Amino acid sequence: MAFPRRYPPELEDVLQHAQRLREFIARKERATYIVDPGGPWIAGRAGEIQCVVALAALDWHEGRHCTEGAVASLNRYLRGLHDGLAMHLDIDQPPCCRPPRDRSSTKDTARRDRPPRSKPRVGTLSLGDLLT
Repeated sequence: MAFPRRYPPELEDVLQHAQRLREFIARKERATYIVDPGGPWIAGRAGEIQCVVALAALDWHEGRHCTEGAVASLNRYLRGLHDGLAMHLDIDQPPCCRPPRDRSSTKDTARRDRPPRSKPRVGTLSLGDLLT
């Protein structure tokens, strides 16, 4: 039995883009010190994205925004995040915007770029951080 789509296709696309961007920023956030360039900008950004997207989806669901309005609003927000990545972290094209085959290489890159573990990080600790 097929379930109906939860969101219209154009809203689903922007929600998935936001999710990919949030995952990428969360990885960068965990690997960034607060004193690193861009550290203050990225601190808490993944949580912010989650909240903004959830509120936009709720507004759409409860009829406060039409589909086009929710899509336009989220696209403006995501564009601002992309601009912030370029300005503060020198990332012109995050993996959320690359073709799918390029996204798989970001895990290896994030591991290679991970700073030493002696300073406090911006993000939260993972189980892997505690075990190493």
